[in-house]
This record gives sequence, C-alpha cells and structure tokens, in this order.
Amino acid sequence: MKYLAVIYVCFLMSCKAEPQISHDVELPQAPIYQSTFEIERIGIMDTVTVMINGEIINLNNSAELPRAKVELTSKYNSYFQICQSKGEFTFEHIPHGKYIARIDYEGYKTIIDSIEFKSGEIVKLKIGMVNE
Repeated sequence: MKYLAVIYVCFLMSCKAEPQISHDVELPQAPIYQSTFEIERIGIMDTVTVMINGEIINLNNSAELPRAKVELTSKYNSYFQICQSKGEFTFEHIPHGKYIARIDYEGYKTIIDSIEFKSGEIVKLKIGMVNE
C-alpha cells in the first residue's frame, strides 16, 4: 500500500495542469531608437491569463505621457489601450504567450518590441519614450 501511494504521488507531481501553447509572432522590422522597456514580474495568479499594469513616460525628463497608445498583438489576439492622465494603462486577463508591443505617442518615436507573458503572471511595465 505504501508503494502504491508513492507511485500515485509521483504520478501527480509529473502531470502539468498548464497547457503548452505556442504563439509564434514575427517581429516587424523597425528602426532601433533609444528607449526603455522595463519588465517587472511582481506576482502570480492561479489562472492561465495575465494581468499587466504599466506606465509610459518621457525618457529624458520622466514626464507622464497621457493618451499614449499601447497595442499588444499575438498570433491570435490583439489588445489596445489609451493611457490615462498619468500615462498608466492596464490589460486584465489576456491569454499568455508571445506578443508584439507597439507604443505610439504624437511627437515621439514609436516603440515596437516583442514580449512574452507566462501563464498567471502579474506584470508591471515601465516604458520610456524619446522625442522625434
């Protein structure tokens, strides 16, 4: 009976509840500008989706950039937000996977970069942009 319990526990530990989904997204060719894209993984949820909070600032003087546009595009989905008055944005419960992030603000150089989110992550993004 002891051996049966040990085998059962080993079997349970080897099973993964998380599906393995491949989101292959090609990064478009874009000029490289000086900018920052800081990612801080601040927690994990008991879910297969991702929660993202972020802010967009001027890289030179740390000024907030209200009404900046943030778009996350995967092979299967696209999500869009316009930043609030302090340059803040939130994406709640989006599927995990690889995304292309595109950040636009009038008078600033567009940022295009790839990012991958893992299942259940709570992520904080801090994005610094430079003037054209």
